[in-house]
Amino acid sequence: MTRIVGTTNTDGTGSATNLNVNNGQEISSSNSAPYVSYEEDNYFYSSLSIENTTEWNADGLKEISITDLNGVEETTINNFVDVYITAHTDLTSSDDGEWSSLFSDISIYNAKRGYIDTTSADDSTSYDDYITISPISNGSSWSNLFEIQTGSGQDQVQFESTDGSTQYTEFDVDLGDDSDLFDYGLEAAASQSQTRHVDGGSGDDFLYLSSDAVDLDFENFEVVFGQDDRSLTLDQDILAKNDGLLIDKVAIDIADDYDTVSVTALSDDQISYIDQLSDSNPWTYLSSDEYYAVTVTYDAEEYTILTNDIDSDWLVSA
Repeated sequence: MTRIVGTTNTDGTGSATNLNVNNGQEISSSNSAPYVSYEEDNYFYSSLSIENTTEWNADGLKEISITDLNGVEETTINNFVDVYITAHTDLTSSDDGEWSSLFSDISIYNAKRGYIDTTSADDSTSYDDYITISPISNGSSWSNLFEIQTGSGQDQVQFESTDGSTQYTEFDVDLGDDSDLFDYGLEAAASQSQTRHVDGGSGDDFLYLSSDAVDLDFENFEVVFGQDDRSLTLDQDILAKNDGLLIDKVAIDIADDYDTVSVTALSDDQISYIDQLSDSNPWTYLSSDEYYAVTVTYDAEEYTILTNDIDSDWLVSA
């Protein structure tokens, strides 16, 4: 595993992916860079914490790169503009010959952009990854994009807003195989051109709304649920990429260019499907409220959602 801090991006074109021992400073428990707090613990479980202790965006400490993060269960990175992390690239053993950890808990605070890849080099091995991103931004200039790939395993990725500066944040997330959870908690995007995309991949995938989802592009999800009074905007593109979506206790806004919306009772197959999702769900208990089947038509195309939030206008047109 290598850990390097530095600054390669001086004109908006570089990134933490370019860091190496020649253009940055390698750090470890015995060799820490100035203004960098470094802690590593391998007692009960392995953990790593690295923090820029001077001002955010300080020259020479804008970027951090951690490669081959094998055998580290918990990683915390704080106050770097640009973060690059790869993990599980060698699954056979850690440096001491023991098997590498079967999960990663990665928390990144106060970053503007980053690249995180925890996919396995061995497709037969599943890792459960827990990734929390608490971003900040100083504006729309330069990149605000986080790229995340988690591969197989029951993974959880969370984007949270803690200081009110996430309206410029962008992301492109691929959750890979198995049942995963994506927790969306950012401010509304400052521009419709921003990238906010997540692919649930295969398996039963769950989208949790900590914020209203009026600008979220998502696909291959089976369930959407959220905090009280959260809302979800659906259009034909989203419905086509998530047909049969179960929406639990979230207010639905359907784009007004649809042709018809019809509401019916659930079929036996749909009831069985909801029971299956509830039984196999590793993330939350679905509510016991009564669900309905809602069919939305655009031209000749029909899309079905299952929901316990019914608009009175839909009942009139049913």
